[in-house]
Amino acid sequence: EKIAHKVGLHIERAHECLVDGVPVSSSRIRKLMAAAQIDQVNRLLGYTYSVSGVVEHGNAIGATLGFPTANIRLNSAKQLPASGVYSVVAQVNGVEYKALANIGTNPTVGNDHLSLEVHLLGFQGDLYGQSLSISFLHFLREEKKFASLDELKSQIAEDIKNDYSNGMFGIQVYKEDYHEITDEMEEYFDGQDVFEITVDWNLCIE
Repeated sequence: EKIAHKVGLHIERAHECLVDGVPVSSSRIRKLMAAAQIDQVNRLLGYTYSVSGVVEHGNAIGATLGFPTANIRLNSAKQLPASGVYSVVAQVNGVEYKALANIGTNPTVGNDHLSLEVHLLGFQGDLYGQSLSISFLHFLREEKKFASLDELKSQIAEDIKNDYSNGMFGIQVYKEDYHEITDEMEEYFDGQDVFEITVDWNLCIE
C-alpha cells in the first residue's frame, strides 16, 4: 500500500467470499473439478464452466455407432473436469444444442490419449474446422470399458434417453446482476442474494 500510495494508486481490499462457510479459491474449485463435482464448480464460480476448441477429425467410431461426435482439439492451458460422461450445452455459430460429452481415453476402442468428444442432440451437418463451446451442466457417469461396441452403443442410447427425458436444469439468478429489484423479484430472492429457477430444456428447443 505504501508503494501504491507513492505512485498515486488506490488499493481497495476485497472481502473474502465464503460459500458454506469456506473461502472460495481457485484451488478449491480445481479439486472439485478433479472430483467431477461440476455442479459445485458452477455454484462457486457463479456461472457455468465451459471450454472451447476447434472440431477436428477423429476415428469416426461414434458415427459408425449412430452417434456422431465432435472431437474437440484440447487446450492444455484449460483444465478439464474429471474423466466421465457429462450433460452439457454445446454452442456453434450462436446456436445452442443440448449434448452429451465424454472426457477420457475411450478404453473400449483402445485409445491411449485424453480426448473430449461431444454428441449434439438433434444436430445435422458438418462441424469440422468450426469452433465449439461446451458448457458443463451435470456429471452423469464414469467412463468405463465395455465388452463390445454393441454394449457401448446401448449405453450411449441409455445416456441420451435418461438425460433428454429429464431435460431439467437450474439457472442461478444473482441480485447483484440487476440495477433495480422489483417487488415481485424480491419475493423470489426472499431475503437472499441468489435464487435458482428450473428450466425445461425441451421447451427451450421447441
